[in-house]
Amino acid sequence: MARGFIDGEYEDSEIRGLGLVIGVRGYGKTTEVARMTNGTSGRAWFIDTLGTHDHLFRAVTVHQPGELRAAALKGQRRIRYVPLSGDLKKHFEAICKLAMSFGNLVVTVDELDKYCSEEYGRRRMSNELNDVVQYGRHRRVAMLGVTRVPQDIAKGYRSQCERLLLFHTDEADHLAAVRESGCPQEIVNKLTSLPKYKYLQWQRGVSGAVTKGKVRKI
Repeated sequence: MARGFIDGEYEDSEIRGLGLVIGVRGYGKTTEVARMTNGTSGRAWFIDTLGTHDHLFRAVTVHQPGELRAAALKGQRRIRYVPLSGDLKKHFEAICKLAMSFGNLVVTVDELDKYCSEEYGRRRMSNELNDVVQYGRHRRVAMLGVTRVPQDIAKGYRSQCERLLLFHTDEADHLAAVRESGCPQEIVNKLTSLPKYKYLQWQRGVSGAVTKGKVRKI
C-alpha cells in the first residue's frame, strides 16, 4: 500500500493523518490497531500505555524518552514504548515532541484518553499533543489513538480526525461523543448492533462508512 505525504496527510498503509478508534473493551480495537501498525512500511511507534501488548506488536521495547530517541537514531523502524514509572503524561509529552522532531512516522496510542486531562485547561491537551494535532501533517506525522471513552478525548483532537474507526458501543455518552466528532447520525445508529471484531471506518468528507474487521487469533 501507499506511503508518503498524500493529499495533505502523511499516510502509511492503512493509517492516514489523525485518527481515533472507539469502542467498548473486548471487541478487538487494539488487536486491529496493532495489525495496522505492523502493516506499515516506514517508521512506526506503538505506545503501549498499560504494557500488555507485546504479543501484538513485536518490536524493540523502550521505557524512557531518551531510549526512544536513541533507538530511532540507530535506525530502528518499529519501536514499542512502555512507560514503567513516573508521570504518564510527561512520557507522552516527550513522545509527541520527539515525533515532531523526527517526522515521517506513524504513532499509534493505546488508551489515548489517559493523555487528555483537565489539568491542561479547557483544551484538555498538552502543548505537545496539540502541536501534533494542529501541525503534525506538516512534519508528516500520523497518529491513531484508541479509547473506550470518546468523551474523555479532547474535542480538539476528535474534531480534527481524518478517520474514525468505530467498534460496538451502546453507552449514550459514547454515542453522543461520536456524533459530536462529526460522524453522521445514521452511522452512529449502527454502532449498537455491530458484532465483535467488526467496525465501521468513517472518513471525513466521504458519505457513508466502510465495514471492516474479522475474527482474528490472538
